[in-house]
Amino acid sequence: MASILPAKVGQRASDAAFEHLREAIVSLELPPGSALSDRDLCETLNMSRTPVREALLRLANLGLVEIRPQAGTFVSRIRMEEVLEANFIRRELEGACAREAAKLITDGQRNELMFLIDQQKLDHSAKNLKVFSRLDIEFHSAIHTIAGNAMCRTIIRDVRVFVDRLRNLSLNRSADLPEIIADHLAIASALAKGDPDGAESAMNRHMDRVHRVAEALIKQYPEYFEKADA
Repeated sequence: MASILPAKVGQRASDAAFEHLREAIVSLELPPGSALSDRDLCETLNMSRTPVREALLRLANLGLVEIRPQAGTFVSRIRMEEVLEANFIRRELEGACAREAAKLITDGQRNELMFLIDQQKLDHSAKNLKVFSRLDIEFHSAIHTIAGNAMCRTIIRDVRVFVDRLRNLSLNRSADLPEIIADHLAIASALAKGDPDGAESAMNRHMDRVHRVAEALIKQYPEYFEKADA
């Protein structure tokens, strides 16, 4: 895991550690099931034990980390029940944002969405998955901004943490990237036409990718998922 960047001005050390570790877990830099050593984390993050432990407790409350007495601390395996519950919430909000955005979108905002898609095409060709993932988030965030609902954007940001590990696993499969780009093009096209029904439908189909890819990912990475009978 890369060393932590300096904390933002006025940011508590535990908050910086939390953000850094959450990103490392969601990006799969710290894979599901990984053991987390307090000593190693303190060295990597250049922090004392107290803020690191506070960050781990917050991550445990989110369900991203498991603290097992006498055994150690581990990155939680992906629980499909949580993924599907979080995706249900996100699907409803993303669809509503797409519907609203179709009524409000400007020419400049249409161009911005197409620029983000063009950049994703380039990064897909260059196999730059980290940048592709960031652009995916920016595409959806741009739609939330167009819809003008900051609260939706905040809620979606908070719940997508349960979905994004599966999404990032999916990005490792090159065949999935063209489908993501095609979905984004369909959404952008409906928005450009000012078609609320079409935008919501295209967004819903995009959100339903979770169901389409989950089975294949569980078969490919069984060690990353919590067993259903666990």
